[in-house]
Amino acid sequence: MKNCLLSIFIVIIIFMNNNVMTYAQENWFAKGQKELSENNFEKAITYFTKEIEANPKNAFGFYYRGIAYLYTDKTEKAIKDFNKAVKLEPRNSDVYNSRGLAYSFMPGKTEEALSDFTNAIKYDSKNSQAYFNRGNIYLNQEKLQEALQDYNKSIASDSSNPAAFMQRGNNYYALEMFPQAISDFDKAIKMGLKISKIYYNRGNAHFRAKNYESALEDYNKVLGFDSTDLETLNNRAMAYDKLGDTLKAKEDRQRLAILSGNANKFPDLNSLHFVTYVADGGEYAINMPDNWLKFVNNTDDVKEMIITHDSIESFEEPYAVGIKLSFNKNMFKNFKVKTVDDIMQFWKDSDDLNAKDYFDYRRMEETYFTRKNGYKGIQRTIQIHIKKEMIPLVLYEYAVAKEDVLFYAYFQAPVSEWGYYKQIFDKAIKSLAIK
Repeated sequence: MKNCLLSIFIVIIIFMNNNVMTYAQENWFAKGQKELSENNFEKAITYFTKEIEANPKNAFGFYYRGIAYLYTDKTEKAIKDFNKAVKLEPRNSDVYNSRGLAYSFMPGKTEEALSDFTNAIKYDSKNSQAYFNRGNIYLNQEKLQEALQDYNKSIASDSSNPAAFMQRGNNYYALEMFPQAISDFDKAIKMGLKISKIYYNRGNAHFRAKNYESALEDYNKVLGFDSTDLETLNNRAMAYDKLGDTLKAKEDRQRLAILSGNANKFPDLNSLHFVTYVADGGEYAINMPDNWLKFVNNTDDVKEMIITHDSIESFEEPYAVGIKLSFNKNMFKNFKVKTVDDIMQFWKDSDDLNAKDYFDYRRMEETYFTRKNGYKGIQRTIQIHIKKEMIPLVLYEYAVAKEDVLFYAYFQAPVSEWGYYKQIFDKAIKSLAIK
């Protein structure tokens, strides 16, 4: 009997000691969670570190410390903690999702991020945040259908996230499904996501849907956030043009010139003297100001010309303001495309392939037409940002095809100067003659 009582006493002591130890560990953990919830990330890291020291097998100590590291931009430390959490909890969806998010912030780690988001979805098919994060990567990779599926699943699992509607709206815009994009932007705004970017994106969607008055309202909202936003000023000027308000369009372009420091750079258009620039073989001709520089690059099948306002010395040198024209014959011999539709599709595919390398690419407007001499073509207005460190540009992309021939031209200027040079380019396009 005595031995039995002693055994019970020992069990009680052990039980009590375990309770004391667990209470102490949970206390560090609870303190860490409290500080994390109040955005006191350094304090949270301190408490979670104490929790880990007391209980190195607690996956959630590593997980939440990783979250705190992520919030303090200590991405590599966050990943190390998430790695330990994954080893301890290899089927936890949230851990994979958080590590995937950390990887997505690191250059060259896109595939690792995708793998983690996919694993997060594998272990929890209703993890809306993992679908959302994977959708963002697919959108950046221009895998638009895959992105759309993930955004749909994210919203189906949790329809309270306005960012998911905004991103799906951006996805619809990229798919040129403008009514759907506008609807999603509307939902995100109604849910409280009233930021400059979403009004700008909705304005562009309205513009592409030819709802110019609605586009104007959104551009006004953006400029209410920042009256010096050059891209929005440029787009608002284009909206004013479409609505026939040339005076206000001119005012926006004058403001663009002042903000960009180019107020005195541009001579009056009426003072410019236009002359005809002709391709060496006479395949095409165009009228441009006589003081612009001309460079050519010709082969048996291709006749190219650059006419630029910038001071460059060769055809290969980059320029900000100017036009490039290219007449390409023997398209079937060189590229195995013969019909007009095949040639135009070849140009579109090539153009889209180039766009994938740009930091940003947006189509603002697109028009199809047939020229009197039988050429069928397309003219786009686009905005591109080739590299993050370079200035954004606006371009007219002009391409036509006939029989075994492709002609294309790019008219470009910086966003802040587009309003002025657009007038020169419009006049030039009217003068364009193609053999």
